[in-house]
Amino acid sequence: MALQRFMKRVIEREIFAPIVEQAGYDPRRAAVRLNWGIPEKPEINVADILKAAEQGLISQEEFRNIVRKIGWELKEQSQ
Repeated sequence: MALQRFMKRVIEREIFAPIVEQAGYDPRRAAVRLNWGIPEKPEINVADILKAAEQGLISQEEFRNIVRKIGWELKEQSQ
């Protein structure tokens, strides 16, 4: 979200302000602002988690932690 706010301010200052000024308006009085809203969290899909584990993108321990967070009840893994 911090990166989004930074980009928003740069775009407002570097792109919108000159365009508003070229149109003959005062950019400060026009107060042109971007409104991107709040970024949405991606939905965790069990099939994607399984595929990531199968492909070695996440460890077995990471897989177990993720599925616990989404509500799976798992026994502690014996070492």
